[in-house]
Amino acid sequence: MRLSLLLEYAGSPQHWLRTVPEPERAGLDVVRIPEAYSFDAIGLAGAMVHATASVNIGTAIVKVYTRTASLLAMSAVSF
Repeated sequence: MRLSLLLEYAGSPQHWLRTVPEPERAGLDVVRIPEAYSFDAIGLAGAMVHATASVNIGTAIVKVYTRTASLLAMSAVSF
């Protein structure tokens, strides 16, 4: 069984970058980042990948209608 955490929209990206080691220490396997309002899931996921060693980072929701197909593809391979 894999354990996952879905981040909430509250807080700043700096807050989540500082706290990403906590789920790792708790033994969670996956952290998912939703996207809403001005919260950029792809950028935060890319930054969080470098802040952890064993937790898988992924997006839960990404607003595809605000990005072109080529931008989504480039974002997907960037981290």
